[in-house]
Order: sequence, then C-alpha cells, then structure tokens
Amino acid sequence: MATIIKLPKFGLNFGFWKNSSPFYHQHQVGVTEPIYIDLSNVETAYYSVPHLQIVINRKAEMLSNLEWTIKNNKGEVVESHWLLDLLNNPNPLQNGKGLIFQLSVCKSIYGNAFVKKLKAFSSSKPRCYYVLDSQGMKVNLTGKLYDQYEISGIIKDYELELNEINQKFEVDEILHLRMASNKPIVAESPVKTLKDQLSNIEGAYKSRNILLNNRGMLGMISMGNSKGEATIPMSPKEKKEAEEKLTKHYGIQQGQKPIGITTLPFNWHPMSFPTKDLLLFEEIEDDFKVICDTYGIRREVFSTVDGTTFENQNTALKSTYQNTIIPEANYIAEVFNTEIESEGLKLEANLEHIPVLQEDKKEQAEVLEKMVDTLLKLLERGIISEADAKAKIDEILMKR
Repeated sequence: MATIIKLPKFGLNFGFWKNSSPFYHQHQVGVTEPIYIDLSNVETAYYSVPHLQIVINRKAEMLSNLEWTIKNNKGEVVESHWLLDLLNNPNPLQNGKGLIFQLSVCKSIYGNAFVKKLKAFSSSKPRCYYVLDSQGMKVNLTGKLYDQYEISGIIKDYELELNEINQKFEVDEILHLRMASNKPIVAESPVKTLKDQLSNIEGAYKSRNILLNNRGMLGMISMGNSKGEATIPMSPKEKKEAEEKLTKHYGIQQGQKPIGITTLPFNWHPMSFPTKDLLLFEEIEDDFKVICDTYGIRREVFSTVDGTTFENQNTALKSTYQNTIIPEANYIAEVFNTEIESEGLKLEANLEHIPVLQEDKKEQAEVLEKMVDTLLKLLERGIISEADAKAKIDEILMKR
C-alpha cells in the first residue's frame, strides 16, 4: 500500500528556483509503474475482459437484426434482386445475421472489417461474401494519396497474412468498412484507447479472486485484558487445545456452536482487509460505463446492481438504436450499395420492425391521425380550402 509522506513547508532558495514560492512536497513510498493489459493483439482483450465482449456482442446482435430493402430511383421497392439473396445467404457457413454479426465484431475490435467478394470472373456478380480476419489484413498503398481520383490509385492491393495463409486481393475484391477515424484509409482499433479501463477491470477481478481464494489468516487471538495488566501466556498444549476447539466445536455447520464463552481474558486482532474499502465494484462500474460510451451503447441496456426499470431500459434501447445502430446500419448499406448503384438502385437497411421502435411508430401514427382530424374539421367549417388541407397533409406525410 502506498503511503503519502508530507514534508514540512520550505522554500527553495537556490539555482533558477531562487524566487520560487514555498510548497508542500508529497512523496509516495512503494509506488511502482502501472500494470497494463497486453494490447499487442487487441483480440486478446475481447476474449479476456468480459465487459468489453458483452458490449461488442450486444452491438453486433442489435445490428444483425436489420432487414434489407432495395428501391429504384422512383422510390419503389424491388421485391427480387440478386443482392438481397446474397445478403440473406452470403456463404455456405453463414446466414445474413451471422455475416453482419461477424462484420460488426471485427470492426469493433480492430476498427476495420474486410468483406471478400467471391466471383467467378472479375466482371461477374459476387457469388459469396466472406468476412476476412482483420487481424491479418494489410492495406498496401501505392504511395499516392491526395492527387488521386479513384481508390485504386491510392490502394495497391489488400493482403491477408495469418498463420499459413498469405493471399493478396485486388481492390475491387474487397469491401472495406472502418470506424469513424481521423485516418482516412485504415482506422485505429478503439480497444487501444481503453487500455486503462481494461487493465483496471482485469486487475479488479484478479484482486477479488485472490481475496476469495487466498484469504490467509482472518485474525489472531492473544491473551490480555483491557486494563493492560500482565497475563500468563498460553502454553503450547493450551494453544493446541484452543485451536482444536475452535475448528471442531465452533462454526456455522450442524452440531457446531456459533458463539464461544470463556472466563479467560483475550484480545482479537483482525488481519483481514474489508474489500469494500478497495472500491473494486465501483471501479469496474466506472470502467464499464466508459466502454459503453466508446461503442455508443447506453449503460442502462445492460443489467445493473441497482436494477434498471423497464421504462429506463426501453428509453436506453431506443436511444442506442437511434444514435448508434441505425446510423451504423445505414453506413453498411452504403458500402454494399456500391454493388448496385450502377443499376440505378439503392440498398436500404430497415430496423423499423424492432419492437422497441414500433412503440415510437405507433405514437407517430396517433399524432398524425390527430393532425389529420384537425385539418378535416377546419375544412368542414370552411376555415381552410380543400387545396390547403391536401397540401398540409402531403407536407405532414413527407416529414414522416
């Protein structure tokens, strides 16, 4: 435990500190360097820190609930299209939900996700989509950046180096998704910014494990009395008998006595340290909130010690969908939309079917119904014209 020693007040009266004002100097005895989790491979943190994995997985689960829609340039829904079929069944190993889940997890861990388009020929449509392992992906640059009109002039190719795999991909074979970053080509992993929080969570759990499994001596009994009078110490035989009685006859098990009574004066010296004073739970909670904020997931979405009301959790879910999941879904749709934009079509991600978002839709419908009823009453009374009422209703529907 670090001890703070406060030295007496004094003034420095030498060198370039000649005119400096007096100050208190504090020195911590026994302080070592902070212990940090190894983030040379950020995926290790995902598997070793449960709070990080919970947040990343929850975001991926929420995102994988999206449904795809394709519309033409008139806004009409296209019922059947090869891209819809491929997104719903991207490869022999995954369905559509699995693809989006894996894509989201890779992007959250590494800051980048790479989707391989499997084609029979370079000019043909993709037959499969595979999410590649971001850990082994390299983006090889041409060395040119700000004087290029196309991505192929900036990126030479992509390369996967993982275990015994060493494979290169052309630029048009890869769909590259990245976290929001000040780096335009390859984003940094958000996990690296959580070094302190992840290290503290791991340290807190290790401390709790040691305290639970290696408690050591709970306390010590010594002969003595409160008046400070001299007492005769226990003989080795008396000590052994006392220890046997303590372990065999006293305790909370059946047949044991919870309380012992003696005529001998003695003192109890506790040797344990109360875990609540370490504030381990408070530290974990504080770090968990930072992880939630990093990935845009409201803390109330998860279970809490204090308990979250149904209303608060619903509000948190709505907020998370509106501020994080829906924008992320739209971004994914934009990336995959590059496959069909030449056809004059647009891919859209839809999450309106999510139950918690249906409540907002119901509320909007009720408000719209009241507004239309009001306009119809004004029309019946001759306060507004039919053209004005129609124009106002069209305006309301457009905003909706």
